[in-house]
Amino acid sequence: MLPQGIRPVPPARFDDVLRRATVALVGGGLTLYEAACLGVPCVAVDVHPSQRPTVSAFARRGAVLDGGSLARRPSAGSLRATEACVERLLADERLRVEIGRAARGIVDGHGADRVARVLREQFPAAMGKRAV
Repeated sequence: MLPQGIRPVPPARFDDVLRRATVALVGGGLTLYEAACLGVPCVAVDVHPSQRPTVSAFARRGAVLDGGSLARRPSAGSLRATEACVERLLADERLRVEIGRAARGIVDGHGADRVARVLREQFPAAMGKRAV
């Protein structure tokens, strides 16, 4: 059972719900990048050890609050620390604005376009007239 006020989001509504969120608690994978692109203030946790460097890097740049690690069985203390980060962010509008701005500065959502441009420039013969 989910805590009061928290509900699952159907995949078809995920983008809309994330875009309107006051604060999001996300893992350190793709959802972190999606939220950052939208400027949604986040608390990020790693749910796999490979996500720790990403969460730490975003936190160092002021683009998330680091909610700790859930990669291994979390303790009650670590869950309370994550909860405290969410509460802190909900309570501080200025911090939410700063985090959202910093996150948008890291992830602009145009990475695929940049990769395609570099591929076209570096490998024009291989790319031919096919769309990338």
